[in-house]
Parts: sequence; C-alpha cells; structure tokens
Amino acid sequence: MLRVKILCTIGPASRDLDVLEALIRSGMNVARLNLSHGTHEYHAETIHRVRTLSDKLGKPIAILADLQGPKLRMGKMQAGGVRLIDGESFILTNEDIVGVSGRAPVQYKALPELVQPGEHILIDDGLLELEVVETNAQEIHTKVIFGGVLHDNKGINLPDASLSIPAITDKDREDIEFALEQEVDWVALSFVRTANEVLELKSIIQHHVGEGYCTPVISKIEKPDAVRNIDSIIQASDAIMVARGDLGIETSPEAVPIAQKTIISKCIKAAKPVITATQMLDSMIRNPRPTRAEASDVA
Repeated sequence: MLRVKILCTIGPASRDLDVLEALIRSGMNVARLNLSHGTHEYHAETIHRVRTLSDKLGKPIAILADLQGPKLRMGKMQAGGVRLIDGESFILTNEDIVGVSGRAPVQYKALPELVQPGEHILIDDGLLELEVVETNAQEIHTKVIFGGVLHDNKGINLPDASLSIPAITDKDREDIEFALEQEVDWVALSFVRTANEVLELKSIIQHHVGEGYCTPVISKIEKPDAVRNIDSIIQASDAIMVARGDLGIETSPEAVPIAQKTIISKCIKAAKPVITATQMLDSMIRNPRPTRAEASDVA
C-alpha cells in the first residue's frame, strides 16, 4: 500500500454517486467536507454516500471534517455576481443586504473596526484586491486595485491587520458536535496560530466523546504565526496541512515553497502525517493533462 494518500474535497458536483464511485475506484483515500458551506443535513447525506460506496467497493475511505475557523467571508451577491472595476470605488458593509454594483455585504459585523485607511483587503484567494480609503461603523470605503467578479461567500484576507478573533467560533462548536455525531475520522482546525488552540480543540472533542479517545486533529498552517510556532503546533497535532492558498496571501507567494519544504521536513522527523493542499493540479479543471510544473509539484 502506498504511504502517500490522496485527499479529495467533496463538493456539489463530486457528491454525485457515480462521481464518488469513480473517485474511490481511482484511488481517493480521504473525503474532505468543507464545513464552511452547506448544512449539516447536506453533509450527513454526503457522509452516508461515501460510506455506502466504501462498503460496496471494499475500500476504506476516511472522512475529514474541515472547520471554517475564524475565516472572514463576503455575504450574498446578486445573480451572476458583482463586477469590481480597477480604480473605481467600492463599499463593503456589515448591513444585511444583497451585493449589487458598487456595494456588497460582509458576514463579520465588526470588520469595519479591524481595518485602517491604506491597508489592503484581499478577496477570493487574492484574485480581488481593495485598498481601504475610509471607514465608519457600518462601512469600509475602498478603491479597487485588482477587479473582477465577486461571488457569494468568498473569503477575505487582511494581510496588513492584526486580528484577535477566537480560533474556534460558535459555528465551529456546532460543527464539531455534528462531526463527532457522524463519527468522522479527522477534524481539521483552520487558521491555527498556536499549539494552545489545537489543545483547546482536543479538549472540546474529549468533552463530547469522553476520556480515553480523541478524534485526530489536523492543524492547517495558513498564517505567519503558525509558521513561527510550527514546532509546538506539530507536537500538539496529529497531522499537519500546508494550506497554500491562505498561507500565500497571509505571507507572500514566494515564501510558500520554503515554508512548505520546511514544514514537511519537520513533520517527517516527528513522524506526523502532512498534507499539501491548494491548487494541486489546478490546470486540470480546464485541461486533460497537468502542466510540467504541476507534475513536479506532486512529485
């Protein structure tokens, strides 16, 4: 059996029974559920489908429940999304509205308090970039640096700001309880900064399942603090995920390869599983074969 495993994120298209069966037959080892999206009923049905096919095919498939963590996200947009034009003004608001031309909602109500004029806001893994011009209690007035189409629930990164948001949110606590009821095999903690946050999650899990067993925890490395504290985080965790998308935004794209190699090396020395994630074989969304660079990335 290969020591290298394949982890697949299961979304609306891939949860189809025929697609899931093809994934399992092709070598999927772990099914990841992104709890940032979808209802508990939706994810419970996905878990049922995976386990049914796993039994049918005689191939064990682990279930990974990935917590949202303190991820900042946009709200709902008009049909087709909202287009941002380079150089134009754009307003982010904490009001409960549907995004339209020139104005869009954010889910985190305190966001206007977290940013200052001159700071940058990155949206959708950095595809969109805004510069803060001014703020008030409800709004952030910005200038569009790099525009594009903004869709529902896209992630927000604040590389210039220092955030004091709890590592485990109220939503996460509800999702943890759901995941444990479903007897998932792994729980992933997003935006880890310190080992204490990992230990807090383990304490919550043990409170639900009782002493003597703790569902294994994967710590996702996506912030500069986590890179600085990597040794203690590895020690506290059962596995590590190098989440290159947010890590490349929170630090810089050129810092990611060095961080990735360092983290993988440390995990191997500590005998801890390590996952490399984000934009793996990304061009195959559009093309039948990977680029040479992507093949080297997998290697």
